[in-house]
Amino acid sequence: MNANAGPSRLPLSAFIAEDMNEFVHAHATYRFVIFDEEEERPRLLIWLFKPSMRLSYAIPTQYVLAKSASIRAGKVLFKILDTAAAYSDLDGLLRRYPGFPQAEHLYYPRGICQRLAALLKESNGAYPENMRTMTGLDVGWLQRA
Repeated sequence: MNANAGPSRLPLSAFIAEDMNEFVHAHATYRFVIFDEEEERPRLLIWLFKPSMRLSYAIPTQYVLAKSASIRAGKVLFKILDTAAAYSDLDGLLRRYPGFPQAEHLYYPRGICQRLAALLKESNGAYPENMRTMTGLDVGWLQRA
């Protein structure tokens, strides 16, 4: 171990994945509606499809994620919501996706919701085009600790 090494930095997604994992272990809940705390509006639907896996990836353009890496991640299916439509009829929206009417609600600051959406969107781009959607949801991942 390097004596000069600083504390390890965990990605934002590791904290969110751990929040979800607590619900998985406590209540066997895998589907989540992410709300922003400020407006209490739904921003994302997330299905924690595979809570833990090893993943190697390479993306053509780097914005939020490293250009390539081998990581521990949770595979998710997600939907970034049009907040006006979702807010006006959230129950109707949730009924369109199996299991989501019983989803747990998680609240984060709006900035965290926006960063999470950007991260998920970028992770989706790492998949081959024909594998980017499943059951009407986009496929992505959340890096874990």
